Amino acid sequence: MEEREERQEPATGSHFVGKKEDLIKAKRSFRTVEGRDILVLCHQEIFYALDFHCYHAGGPLQNGDIEEFDGKLCIVCPKHKFKISLAKGESIYRATNPYDPVPTPRWYSKAQDSCGSDNKMSADGLFSSGLDVYRCRILI
Repeated sequence: MEEREERQEPATGSHFVGKKEDLIKAKRSFRTVEGRDILVLCHQEIFYALDFHCYHAGGPLQNGDIEEFDGKLCIVCPKHKFKISLAKGESIYRATNPYDPVPTPRWYSKAQDSCGSDNKMSADGLFSSGLDVYRCRILI
């Protein structure tokens, strides 16, 4: 019997994305799940999943640097330096509020754009079950 047939996926709607040790070793892996291109990251022993392409300008996030901004771990799109939080998939940017008495640059979230559409692209919900890693949902 094949190993794949013996594996029992833990929850309805879950998808096997890889063996834990393989994903840790690779650090960044490309997967297609339900027709959606996903980047699976293992950073500091935590698994994350995002759309493979940046929703701002389509840059390949696989080539992006991981940096911390305002306490949020982000991947930086190599195409236009767009910053996307690994935990929530929201874009963040630094700006000043012109209405502040002393305008000081701060970090803001673009979780909602002016059209009301959600700018989140995270495919959070990666979890491990034994030696395997599964994706159970996608936030859009």
